[in-house]
Amino acid sequence: MGILTPSTVGLGLLTLCSAYPTTNTLSATEFTLTLNAPTYPALPLIAIPQSGPSSSYALVFDPSFIQPGTPASIDNTYLDFNINGSSFSMHYGDPGEVQGLALLVTAEKGHIGGTPGMRVGSGDLGPPMTSADQSFFACNRTIDNAQRLALNFGVFNANGTAPYDCVVASLEQNFDVAA
Repeated sequence: MGILTPSTVGLGLLTLCSAYPTTNTLSATEFTLTLNAPTYPALPLIAIPQSGPSSSYALVFDPSFIQPGTPASIDNTYLDFNINGSSFSMHYGDPGEVQGLALLVTAEKGHIGGTPGMRVGSGDLGPPMTSADQSFFACNRTIDNAQRLALNFGVFNANGTAPYDCVVASLEQNFDVAA
């Protein structure tokens, strides 16, 4: 399994071509999100379709995506993504207090599958937590047979470190996007 390290991500920024759409037009209430993690460059958060019968999207940080990321907005306390003109809400399971567990974060159609309670402050988005040792993480995951740096939600290990193959991450809002 190839690991996405800060250096390979940086090289990817220079060498990979994007297979994703190359334009984003944001409304006045929309923003994009970027990764904030130690030793990693700021990478756009994008929604990529997952194979299979579900209409869910994996949320990944992609160095080959040359645009600002998937447009997002806050609707009440849901984080919604504008994907091809449809609204998809951020979703993740509750890891409880299971140390070292990191769950993939997805975008699900409408609010039915969404996770309410997003906290917004100072340009950062925070997840609703049921335990003080929960956090967002950027984790190396295989999604549709490709190695990706994916957004996860989970619980720190007993020694305070991130789960296996993950780094602590936060999401920063970016309103200043040139379409």
